[in-house]
Amino acid sequence: MKGLTFKKEKNIDKIDIKKSKKNLLNKFQKLGRTFMLPIAMLAFCGILLGIGASLTSNATIIQIPWLKTRGLYDFFVLLKTIGAIGFTFLPFMFAMAIPIGLASDNQGSAAFSGFIGYVTMLFVINFTLNVLPENLTSEGTFIGKSTQSILGIKTMDIGVLGAIFVGLLVYWLHEKFQYISLPNAISFWGGTRFVPIISLLIFSAIAIPTTFIWPCFNQLIFWIGLGVQKVDWFGPFLYRFTESLVRPTGMHHVINTIVRFSAVGGTIILPSGEKITGALNIFYKELELGLPISASATRFLSQGYMPTVMFGLPMAAIAIYILAEKEQKKMVKSVIIPGIVASVVGGITEPLEFLFLFVAPLLYLVHCFYIGLAYMFVGLLQVKIGNTDGNIIDFIVFGLMQGLVTKWYYILLVGPIWGVLYFSTFYFYIKYRDVKTIGRTELSEEEKITLISNDKKEQISTSDEIAIKYIELLGGKENIKTLNNCYTRLRITLNKPKNISQEEVKELGAIAIKYIDDYNIQIIIGPKVEKLKNEIAKTIRN
Repeated sequence: MKGLTFKKEKNIDKIDIKKSKKNLLNKFQKLGRTFMLPIAMLAFCGILLGIGASLTSNATIIQIPWLKTRGLYDFFVLLKTIGAIGFTFLPFMFAMAIPIGLASDNQGSAAFSGFIGYVTMLFVINFTLNVLPENLTSEGTFIGKSTQSILGIKTMDIGVLGAIFVGLLVYWLHEKFQYISLPNAISFWGGTRFVPIISLLIFSAIAIPTTFIWPCFNQLIFWIGLGVQKVDWFGPFLYRFTESLVRPTGMHHVINTIVRFSAVGGTIILPSGEKITGALNIFYKELELGLPISASATRFLSQGYMPTVMFGLPMAAIAIYILAEKEQKKMVKSVIIPGIVASVVGGITEPLEFLFLFVAPLLYLVHCFYIGLAYMFVGLLQVKIGNTDGNIIDFIVFGLMQGLVTKWYYILLVGPIWGVLYFSTFYFYIKYRDVKTIGRTELSEEEKITLISNDKKEQISTSDEIAIKYIELLGGKENIKTLNNCYTRLRITLNKPKNISQEEVKELGAIAIKYIDDYNIQIIIGPKVEKLKNEIAKTIRN
C-alpha cells in the first residue's frame, strides 16, 4: 500500500509540473500577443518612413530633380516625419499595449497606467541623476554610458525591454487593484482611478534603484550582443531558425522583440554621440537621418525572409496543389491562393505553414532550416533591406526605392533558387513518403458528392452564421472564457475542456486547430482572423 501511495504522489507531482509548464507557456504566448499592437503600428510607420526617406534623399533628387518641387517635396518630408513617430515613441507603445492585451477588464485604465508608469520611471531617474555627484553620471562613466536625452531630459534609456517590465508590473497592479474600495473620505480615488495612482507611487520607488541596476543589465545585454556579432554569419541563421521553430507555440514574438529592440541585434553610436541598440531601431534611425544603412543590422530583418516568403513557400504550396487528387484540386486551390497572397503581399506565412506542420513535422523542420539558411546567405551577400515582414512591399519600399546600395538584385537571384529548393523538397517528400497533405486524403462517397455539389452551386454563409457555428463548436458562449487573436489565429481559453477535431474546424473554413492544454486552444484561420474574432465577440454580446 505504501508503494502504491508513493507512486500516486509521484504521479500527482508530475501532473503538477506539467500543468505549471503549460501555464508558463500560456503566459508567454499571451505576452507575445500583446506585442502585436505596437509592432503592427511600427511596421506601417516604417513603410511611411521608407517612402519618405527614399524620395527626399539627395541621390534620388539628383536622379529625379522634379521631386524637389515645393509641396510635393514637403509631402514626402511629412511622410518621413509621421513614420519616425513609431520609432520615437516605441517604448511608450509597449508600456501601454502590454496592459491592454493582458488586462481582464477596464483596458483603458490599464493603458493609461502603463503610460504613467513609463513616464514616471524616466522623470524620477532624471531626478536621481541630477542629485548624484557629477563624477558618477558624467559621459563615459558606468552610469553615464546608459543615459540619454528623452523628452528633453537627461534620463536612463531603458528602451523597449524596460517598457516591457513596466507593462507587466502595471498589468499586475491593475488586476490587483482595479476593483479596490477605499474609505468614504477618499472613495473618489478607488477602483480604476487607484491603478494609475499606485503605479505613480510604485514606479517612483522603483526608478531610484533602477538608476544603478539598469547599467549592469544594459552591460549584460551588450555582452550577449557582442557574442552574437562574433559568430558573424551564423548569428542570423541561429536567430531565424530558432524563431521559426517556436512559431507554432506563439512565442516567436518574444525572440523577435529581443533581437529587434535590444543590443542583441547590434549597437551603433551616431555622429551626435547618441547610442542606438537593436537591429530594427538601428535601421529606422539610419533611414530617418539619411545615414548609410548597416548590413550588420539588416541581416536580422526583412531581407533574409524574402526568399522564403516571396518564392519558397508559394512554390511549396504549388507542389501541394499539383500532388492533390484531381477531384480535390479546386478545393485545394481555394485554400492555397489566399495563403500565397498572404505570404507574398503580407509576409504572413502561417496559413501555408499549417498546411503541412501537423501532417509532416519533419518537413516543417526542414522549412525552418531553409529560412535560417536564407538569412545566412543574404547576410553574406551584404544585402541591406530592413523592416519586419519580408514581403513584396518591404522589397519595393526598402529595397528598390532606396537604390542599388541595398543590393536588392540579390533577392531576385537567391529567391528563384529558394523556389526550386522548396518545390523539389516538398514535391518529392510528399510524393514518395505519401504524406496526406490537403487534397491527398481518401474521400468517402458522401464527401465526393458534397464536392461535386459545391462545384455546381455556390454555398453562401453569412458572417453571423459562421460565428454562431464557431460558438456552438466551442461548447456555447458560456464555455468561452477569453477570445483573442494574433495575425492568423484565434486564441481561446475555455471554462471546460472541449474535444474538437481537425475536421470540425476545417468544415468552418479554418486551417487547423492546436491544443496548448485542455483549456487553451488556437484555431488557425488566416489573415481574416480579426474579422472573424470580432464577429464571434459581437454574436456573444448579442
